[in-house]
Amino acid sequence: MCSTTSCSTRADTSATACVLPRAGAVTRQKALQDALPIARQLGIDRALVTCDEDNTASRATIEGNGGVHEDSRDGKRRYWINT
Repeated sequence: MCSTTSCSTRADTSATACVLPRAGAVTRQKALQDALPIARQLGIDRALVTCDEDNTASRATIEGNGGVHEDSRDGKRRYWINT
């Protein structure tokens, strides 16, 4: 596992959740960049990544890693990233 992220897979689904640390932009960018190959190794083709609607830093990080905005739900922006 990458030391900058915390990932877990739910036993009842194929969903894997990774929590990125609160840090500077470069660290967030690198953490997400490092997490995507791990997701690929786990057999995940696409990762759903979310952020608060008003969190411009996370939005930039997700979009900078190839995130494609799907929609917004309950104040959360939802992005898909191919791993």
